[in-house]
Amino acid sequence: MNSVTKLLFALCFFVAYSALAQDPTPKYNPTTVSIARSLSRDLLGNNSTGFLTPLVTTSNATSNSRFFRSAHVPKKVDKPYFRFGIHAMTGAVRDDQKSFKPISPVGNSSDELNKTFSSLIELPVTRDTSKLIYGIIRYIFAKGLEDPTSGITFPSSSPTIFGKGEGNLTLDKNYFRKELDGLLRIIPNAQLSEEQRISLNNAINGLPPAFPLPTGGDISQVFAGVPQFEIGSFYGTELLLRFIPPVKFDKNIGDFSFYGIGLKHSLSQYFDEAPLDVAVQVVYQQTSLAQIVGFTKAELKADANIYDANLQFSKKFKDITPWFGDLEFFGGYSFEQFNIVSTYTYTLPVTLQKDLGLRVEKNGEIVADPENGYPGDTEPQVAKGTIEDTNHKLILGVAKPIGPVTIAFDYSISRFNLFSLGLDFTF
Repeated sequence: MNSVTKLLFALCFFVAYSALAQDPTPKYNPTTVSIARSLSRDLLGNNSTGFLTPLVTTSNATSNSRFFRSAHVPKKVDKPYFRFGIHAMTGAVRDDQKSFKPISPVGNSSDELNKTFSSLIELPVTRDTSKLIYGIIRYIFAKGLEDPTSGITFPSSSPTIFGKGEGNLTLDKNYFRKELDGLLRIIPNAQLSEEQRISLNNAINGLPPAFPLPTGGDISQVFAGVPQFEIGSFYGTELLLRFIPPVKFDKNIGDFSFYGIGLKHSLSQYFDEAPLDVAVQVVYQQTSLAQIVGFTKAELKADANIYDANLQFSKKFKDITPWFGDLEFFGGYSFEQFNIVSTYTYTLPVTLQKDLGLRVEKNGEIVADPENGYPGDTEPQVAKGTIEDTNHKLILGVAKPIGPVTIAFDYSISRFNLFSLGLDFTF
C-alpha cells in the first residue's frame, strides 16, 4: 500500500468515524411525531382561545380607561386649550380568569369510529398512513374518555395564561393496545396493509404518557401606561387623541401598541346653572398585542377594535378642606365593545418533545440537539380565533388641580376592576 493510498484510507476512516460519532440518525418515530402534531393541533388549537382570552380582553380593558377626569367642557373659549397627560392603570387578575373549561380534542366514540371506517372504505390502500392511524387513535381516545376504568383522562379545568400549572390529556398504553387488538381483528387485511398495521403498533408504542395543555404563567397583576392629548373647545366639544408605538408594558402583557380617537360633548351647557357638569363621550381604539408565551416561545398576536360610549358627571368643590383646597369629584358609566382577532403560533410542549425523542435532557435542561438526532419541533402550527365581548363599567374618581397641573385618581368597577392614576398639564 503506497503512501497516497494509506492517506486516502485514513481520510475515509476519519470521515466515517466522525459521521458515526455525530450520529445524526433521528431518535424519533416520524409517524408518532406526525400523530402527536395532529393531536396537539386539535388539543391546543381548540383551546388556545380559552387559554389566551383573559390576557387579550384584560389588556384591552386596561387600555380602555382613563378617558376623563372631568365632565366640564367650556361652551366657548377665546383660544383653544391643549392638555397632555400620562396615565397609569393597574388591576388584579380575578380567580375566575385563571382557569377555563378545556374542549376535548375528540368527539364521541361512535362518530370517531364512523369517520375511521369511512376513511378505510373510501381511500385506496396507498392512503395517508399518518392520517389513517390518527383516526384510529382518535377513536381509542374517545372510547377511553367514556370509560372511567380506561386510565385515559381529560381535565375539567385547565389554567389560562394567568393561571398556575398545566392540564394534561393522559393515556394508558395497555388500554390502547387492548382496544387496538380488538379493532384490528375486525379490519380486513385488504383495508389495512401489514405495513400500516406495523406502523400503527409502533406509533402507539411511541406515544407519550400525556399530552399537556398550555402552561399558565401565575400572573396576578396587570399594569399599563397611556399618553393622552386633548384639544378643546368647539361648541362644548373636546377632541381626544391617543397613540403609542409597540412597547412592552410589562412581562405579562408583552408588546402593546394602539391609537385612539374620541369626542366629548357637554350636555350641561344646555341648562342654566346646572348643579353638575354632564358630558357624553365616544371613543374608538385600535390595539395590537404581541406576546411570546412559555419556554417554546409560542407567539401570540391579537388585533382589536374597541368602541366605548360613556356618560360622565363631575362636580368642583372650592376649598373643601384646609389641607386639600380645591377638589373635583367625577364619575360615569361606560359601555365597551371589543372585536378581537388573535393568532397563536406554537410548537409541541417541551416535555412532549422530550417524550417523542425530538429533544434531549442535558444538564437539567430539555434542549434540541440536531447534530445528534434531536431536531426539536421544527414545524410550528397556527391557531386562529375571534373574540367578541362587551363590558359595562362604573367609574368613580377625584382630581386635584395644582395650577396648570392636575392629578387624578379613579377606580373602575367592572368584570376587570382597575385603579388608575393620571397626571396632566393644560396649556
